[in-house]
Amino acid sequence: MTLYLRNSKETKHINAIAYIVAGSSCLPGFIHMIYYSEDKLALQFEIWPWLVGGLFYAVGAVLFAVHFPERMFQESRFIATWFQSHTIFHFLILMAAILHFWAS
Repeated sequence: MTLYLRNSKETKHINAIAYIVAGSSCLPGFIHMIYYSEDKLALQFEIWPWLVGGLFYAVGAVLFAVHFPERMFQESRFIATWFQSHTIFHFLILMAAILHFWAS
């Protein structure tokens, strides 16, 4: 869901906001399920894996947008090779996907 010029530094913040909006688009469904559905259906539904997965997703998008490890450790070749913000972003997305798959 890239909005405009994927590799442009000026639009990375806009793309991160789009990723967070896409990740939190399930909140209206959760609100409806918790407050407006029948009690017997809501009791069978655990919301914590979905919220934690959404938190992983949002944290990954923010870290990717602000280039967290690269800015802090610019001279470290190890960080630049193994712990780039893009790699951390994909790892957190994978963790969120595993949680969501387990919850469903």
